Amino acid sequence: MDIQEWVDFALKYMSAFSGLCLVGLMVVRTDARGRWKLVKLDFGPVVNPKWAETAKMIAWTFGTCVSLFVARALGAL
Repeated sequence: MDIQEWVDFALKYMSAFSGLCLVGLMVVRTDARGRWKLVKLDFGPVVNPKWAETAKMIAWTFGTCVSLFVARALGAL
C-alpha cells in the first residue's frame, strides 16, 4: 500500500468515525443520574453543555477530514 492509498484510507475512516461521534453527541444525553437517554423533540442546546468542548474538537476534526478528502478526490492534493 503506497502513501496515497494510505492517506485516502485514513481520511475516509477518520471522517466517518468523527461524523458518527458527532451524531452520537447530538443524539444521546444523560439524565441527572447519569443514565443515557435519546434526545426528543425539545428545545435546548444541540449538544449537552458538559460536552461542548469535546463536540467542538470532533466537529473541527470532521470538517477538516471531509475537506481534505474532497480536495483529494478533486485532485487538488
